[in-house]
Amino acid sequence: MSRDRVIAWFRSALDAVEPRVLTAAALAGGGPGATVIAIGKASRAMALGAADALGTVAGVCVSDSSGEVPEGMELLVGDHPIPGPASFRAGRRALEAARACEGRCIVLLSGGGSALCEQPLPGVPEEFVSDVTRALLAGGASIGETNLVRGHLSAIKAGGLARAAGGTV
Repeated sequence: MSRDRVIAWFRSALDAVEPRVLTAAALAGGGPGATVIAIGKASRAMALGAADALGTVAGVCVSDSSGEVPEGMELLVGDHPIPGPASFRAGRRALEAARACEGRCIVLLSGGGSALCEQPLPGVPEEFVSDVTRALLAGGASIGETNLVRGHLSAIKAGGLARAAGGTV
């Protein structure tokens, strides 16, 4: 097997899972406009895919890095892998955007989102969420185990963001 053939297969596999393309395809024909809340390491690409499919979008994009997002979307960069001040600011904005939505709210989630965008439940200090995450990761907990615990502390996880939405999710 030639090196060029292996590289071609690899590129084909990457193209098949490109977040912008997959998101645009999933939302194609969904009608114009929506509030989009995109969270995670692939959030910017997913938000661009949503705009490709829907035209005009508004909302919040929470990523691990700065870069291009559709016009009308606010970009926030959160902390990763331990939620920190930027993650909590992003979480507040994501909840605000969900609550303000009166029509269709499209939530796009990818890996890393659980740390990048967080808002504790009332009465749970932000520092506690950070400390718990740090302890779980240092203790060897899997991401599934970590997210299970964090879901019980979060106003966003475990359906919290969907429950906050004022429109159809």
